[in-house]
Amino acid sequence: MISLRWAVIGLGRAGLARVRALNSLNQSVVALCSRRGEFAQAIGHLSGSTPPNLYQSPEELFEQTALDAVCICSENHEHALHVSLALARKVHVCVEFPLATSTREAQRLFDLANQMDRILHVEVIGVLTSSHLALQSTLQDQTIRGMKTELKGGLYRWVERAALRREWGSLSFGRIYRAVHLYGPLKLKQAALCLNYQGTSLLGYRLNILLSDPTSDRMVDLSEERSIGGKRESSTWMIDSTHHLQPMTITPSKKPLFEQDLELCLNRIEGKKLPAPFQHYSEHEDLLIAHELCDRIDDVLNHSLN
Repeated sequence: MISLRWAVIGLGRAGLARVRALNSLNQSVVALCSRRGEFAQAIGHLSGSTPPNLYQSPEELFEQTALDAVCICSENHEHALHVSLALARKVHVCVEFPLATSTREAQRLFDLANQMDRILHVEVIGVLTSSHLALQSTLQDQTIRGMKTELKGGLYRWVERAALRREWGSLSFGRIYRAVHLYGPLKLKQAALCLNYQGTSLLGYRLNILLSDPTSDRMVDLSEERSIGGKRESSTWMIDSTHHLQPMTITPSKKPLFEQDLELCLNRIEGKKLPAPFQHYSEHEDLLIAHELCDRIDDVLNHSLN
């Protein structure tokens, strides 16, 4: 495996996981970027003798540091800008989902990556889990009528900011992409939203999305509930088999999911084919289908709020 010069932008939970993964894969982390200047925990995960350069501005990072690749773990609405900055410098990109907050912007970034001859790899680690692999195997069963997933979690700062910007689709992007990865193109059948306010303060929300497979009668029912003080998010996937829902068992992965995703990104950078069973992991066509569904969800829900 090649060793590249990497930067990590955004040092929240995902950013720290990326730093650990890069260190485990013997990659060189030459720069870290955090707008809040919180670097100590990330530096503690690195074992190299040369300390990384530290920045609070992505623009300054790209101007002053020679890079081969970057992990972008900033807030959702910042992804497109940071990806653009990286690709303009001909730097390979590994970005957390969603790539952008609209299909048009996502397509522009894919086109820019092609123009610059650089890899633009979008993380969707839910596809790497044992539960997703088990879901794939159940699709051969003709008695399966559909799938249902329930997510519960806290109204974290980044979630609240996305909700206040009315970016509902992007908040569910990971699960929408998983559904597309399983079924192919889906249609939005229904979207409903219930907001919980106290005065002008958002306390939480419940979001329900129903997707349909146009080639069959199968449905994918996605629900999400978040509240202030809610526990760390957990998501349960279930199959709808004839007359009952059956939860999918999750077996812990032997290797951290962010590390697996990074290995797939490195395979792409090296021009290698992705190994089975992940040959179609995070393909641009499926990502754009998921983005189109998110755009439609935003249109429906925001129209209902106006």
